[in-house]
Amino acid sequence: MLFRSEELSTDIEKLGSDCDQLADEIDQLQQDTTTNEAQLKEQTLQRDKDKASNAENIQDLAESVDALDRAVKTLEARSGDVKQAGAALLQVSTMTDIPDAVQRSIAAFLEMSADGPQANFNDGGEQQLSIEAPEANAYESQSGGILDLLKKLKKEFTEKKSEAEKEEMNSQGAFNMIAQDLHDQVEANTKDVSDKSETKEQKTEQKADDSKRLDSTTVDHAEDSETLKQLDTECFEKKDSFD
Repeated sequence: MLFRSEELSTDIEKLGSDCDQLADEIDQLQQDTTTNEAQLKEQTLQRDKDKASNAENIQDLAESVDALDRAVKTLEARSGDVKQAGAALLQVSTMTDIPDAVQRSIAAFLEMSADGPQANFNDGGEQQLSIEAPEANAYESQSGGILDLLKKLKKEFTEKKSEAEKEEMNSQGAFNMIAQDLHDQVEANTKDVSDKSETKEQKTEQKADDSKRLDSTTVDHAEDSETLKQLDTECFEKKDSFD
């Protein structure tokens, strides 16, 4: 009986320790879940901002490419139409990210188209204005230089647009990986909390049952001890009476 009581006491102590450890693990898992959910929310908000910003940039670049394309086609198809070419170039000149040198060249061309002076282009890429050729050949010569410049710009802006689209795709891919990882962690932690909570509940019930058995065993032991004590007393008295 005494051995059984000691065994139950050991089991109860072990179960209590297990329950405490499980409670700590559950608490840590819940904290991790809260942290992961907060990070996922923060990453999602940042992704939305980046996506909107990238979309705006890509849209601007697409509009720039479109404007340059129209300007190129206008100059190629309507080389003698000063009004059409001027309108197309005016739209290009208002685009964002247009280099100052290009804006000055376009402005010079538009001024030349209206007033007659010609702007020449050197081979180094920088445009220098001068009044050299007769007015009759000015428009045709200048439009050729502007056309080459616009084609170069169109290529550059097309490349920028492709790069921006690639960056957005990579950014979205990186976000998807981070979001999936955080989601998996939250899901795994939630399952661990459920499993550990169930185990903790089972151990708590087992501890309660063992405690009841220990109490019953202790009572039985006390009663048996009292009975034994009484028997010892009776035996002693009988022996003494017999003697």
